[in-house]
Amino acid sequence: MTPHFEWFFHLSPALAATWLDVTLKGTIVLAAAGALCLGWRRASASARHLAWFLAVVSLLILPVFSSWLPSWQRPLWTVSGDLNAGNEFAISLRLAPANKSAASPAAESTAPSVPNTPLATAPSPATVAKLPFSQGWLGLLIGIWVAGALTLAGRLTLSRRQRWNLRQSASIVNDPAWTELLNRLRQELGIRRRVTLLRSEASLMPATWGTGRPVVMLPREADAWPAERRRVVLWHELAHVKRRDCLTQTLTQIICALHWLNPLVWVAARQMRLERERACDDLVLAGGVRPSAYSEHLLEIARSFQALPTGAAIAMARSSQVGGRVRAIIDARRNHRGLTPVAALGMAILMLGFAAAVAANKANGAALDKNDPQRFPAPLKPFFATKEKQARAIAKQLDLEIAPEIWEYYRAAAQADWRRVNTLYQTVLRKRAGQYAGSTSDPTVANPVFQTIIETGCAYEAFSEGNQIFLEPLAKDIVASIPRGSLYFGGTDPGRALITAYSKSHETGDPFFVLTQNALADGNYLRYLRSFYDTRLHLPSEADSARCCQNYLREAQIRARHDTQFPDEPKQLKPGENVTENAGRVSIGGQESVMAINGLLVQSIIEQNPGRDVYLEESLPIDWMYSHLQPHGLIMKLNSEPLAEMTAAIAQRDHAFWAKRLQPLLGAWFKANPSLAQVATYVEDVYLDHDAKDYHSDPQFIADDYTRKTYAKLRTAIAGVYAWRAEHATQEAEKARAIQEADFAFRQAWATCPYSPETGLRYVNFLMRQNRQADARLLVATALQAQAANGSADPAFKAIANQLKATSK
Repeated sequence: MTPHFEWFFHLSPALAATWLDVTLKGTIVLAAAGALCLGWRRASASARHLAWFLAVVSLLILPVFSSWLPSWQRPLWTVSGDLNAGNEFAISLRLAPANKSAASPAAESTAPSVPNTPLATAPSPATVAKLPFSQGWLGLLIGIWVAGALTLAGRLTLSRRQRWNLRQSASIVNDPAWTELLNRLRQELGIRRRVTLLRSEASLMPATWGTGRPVVMLPREADAWPAERRRVVLWHELAHVKRRDCLTQTLTQIICALHWLNPLVWVAARQMRLERERACDDLVLAGGVRPSAYSEHLLEIARSFQALPTGAAIAMARSSQVGGRVRAIIDARRNHRGLTPVAALGMAILMLGFAAAVAANKANGAALDKNDPQRFPAPLKPFFATKEKQARAIAKQLDLEIAPEIWEYYRAAAQADWRRVNTLYQTVLRKRAGQYAGSTSDPTVANPVFQTIIETGCAYEAFSEGNQIFLEPLAKDIVASIPRGSLYFGGTDPGRALITAYSKSHETGDPFFVLTQNALADGNYLRYLRSFYDTRLHLPSEADSARCCQNYLREAQIRARHDTQFPDEPKQLKPGENVTENAGRVSIGGQESVMAINGLLVQSIIEQNPGRDVYLEESLPIDWMYSHLQPHGLIMKLNSEPLAEMTAAIAQRDHAFWAKRLQPLLGAWFKANPSLAQVATYVEDVYLDHDAKDYHSDPQFIADDYTRKTYAKLRTAIAGVYAWRAEHATQEAEKARAIQEADFAFRQAWATCPYSPETGLRYVNFLMRQNRQADARLLVATALQAQAANGSADPAFKAIANQLKATSK
């Protein structure tokens, strides 16, 4: 794939989504114009022509209106384009939910309601239509559209050539009888522009063309016409000049070329041609010509002369239209009066106002194109530059052969070519890193230098998916909350990458040392850390890593043997912890085993660096950590010794911090400590019904899926610490406090991202341990609706739903 095509390929989902959105909106406007004209049959032809023309022109201005106008609070639909890691994209059309119907579990709750948040019934899930495309389909669809548009554009060019040929073969009419009649009729119609009168050398039908310099062409037989026919023909052709029909026809042809896939555009163009001729007929009749006489002239001209090619010029009487025109001419019930300027202005205001209202149907807080440089904060580009310098130093220090695509990746970042950065990261480098599903291990990529790619790539992903106005303060606040010289373990992608990016110097540990516990079992990651932290921190050596692995193997072997020897007793191996023994040789696998080894390495690092405070960001902390953890703002502090008690002061400080943090994002309604039923109602109203007006939630935050998931992970992790305390506290006061704070934290996390499987499953398990079966059923039912509305479905939720349903019988 060439760089130019890749650029277009990454831009195409946004363009395709915009095209689909404009097509939907344009179809509505065109259909409205059709309905208006269908019910307005007795209206003047000029009014009907203007209605159709304004509807067609709206296709050009709808994208402008959509960009400039404020959006609806509850849009009828949203259209988005998304590019996945495999460089396949999907265009998603999400319709608004249907009217609320049957009462939801939340509505059945007897809990007191929060002020200004009345309990509501659950809407049916929003309809989500996703159209996935591969690169092959993308090329085919683009080719089809371009071919059609070029063909129609070619017809416009051909028409221009045909008009030039007609003019070259015709002669200018200088006969005083014709010129005097032309000037007199121009004066009567109020035409100030000069009109050139031509006589064809062929028996061609009278026609008009040209916008700035209009031309009227007569057939060679015109000199033999009687005076009335001369007057009728010139009056009709000059009516086109007065109405500027050549200009409206050209604009319509251009719009048809751009939107040729929309059948309503062609219907509108056909109706415009018909109403245009009828409007000119009305002007002829207004000049005093008898309807019967005018009809005879039209019929005779249609029979006697050869029509010009369609599009070359506006012909006077095409045989396909003349029958309907004659019926309209002799119909005394029709309104043959033209539009006054005031009436035309009023119609334009109404039609364009309707188009503007349709254009404003969009989601609040719509994000920029994910690869638009405006999305990315100022520190991101220098962060890439710093990591490139570090990557080159590591490659030289360790004498590594590096894939050229890695340096191409950094060059693209230096040029702010984020589409190229994304392509190289997702489809080239990750597939050769050997640590992702389906990837191969290329030693020129799968080496310590790739760790710089992970850190920069995850930072890029964060700001391409999330909103800078939320992510940047989050990262800065975490950095500011950690004392200098501390150890910080970032477990999630944003927890590692964003904190690395916003540290003054990751390489020198300024203001603190940033590591990730989830990669410590990877030898390349430890080599990466040693390349710049080795003189500043004591890090596990290869021997230390081997010792931690052997310690885990021995301990896991004991537990595996227990499970084999005592199958009726509770299993000691955890789900996802795969331990097998064959002829005395033990092998391990599974994520749980890797995390257990990582946990031992974290302990080793802490023990080898005494006196340093330790802070943790992680969705699911390792088991031994729970007794050492306490909330610390957005993250957690990992104490060197187990925490004797989660004191009231710690809990109150955490409660107040998160209440203040989320209030501007979710709304002040959470200050009243709402019940789970009330949070479920919030989820239904905001995430299913897209109606946040009673809650005053930040619309940009609600639209920012990535940042909400990030906040939910952070809060869920802290809720898990309280839940662990609720299970293990020896004092009743601490147990009660832990239950209360765990419930509050889970409610906040769930309100932030109600379709998160991690948050929902951990919360429902907590509720079930507290014997709150009704609340658990409510949570699962609402979460399933939220997942369906989000286009996702977690099997574990369905399994729990069935389990709860069975236990309720």
